[in-house]
Amino acid sequence: MENTALEGLVCISTKIKVAKSPYSKELKYLILETDPTPGYYSKGNFPVNKKRAFDHHFYLVVKNTVNCFQDVILRYSAELNARSELSVHVFPGQMTFLNKDFQCIRIRTSDIDKMPELINDLKTHGISFLKDRKVNPF
Repeated sequence: MENTALEGLVCISTKIKVAKSPYSKELKYLILETDPTPGYYSKGNFPVNKKRAFDHHFYLVVKNTVNCFQDVILRYSAELNARSELSVHVFPGQMTFLNKDFQCIRIRTSDIDKMPELINDLKTHGISFLKDRKVNPF
């Protein structure tokens, strides 16, 4: 019998508390933010990953539904990593926010100064984002 290697994507569902990022006002788009769970990687006898200690998670909420959204974002992420030296990870997602379902993009980076460039780049791929607004932590 032969061994077969399988590759694919996994969907994970989790509840996290997000709040409006201070960058929302500056960039004029609704950007939600949460810090990675402190000590997550130290559970189960894993050492703390110091390289990721200062990473943040930002969530850009997509205004209109995009067909084949995961494919578009994953291809964009691969293209970005191939042409750039940025320390950024871009992931597609879905979010229930203010009791409505939205597509979203989770961005993990320690280089927030590149966020305007990423947003403009994503807009050229036909993705529009919710404008900045007042929201309470959700």
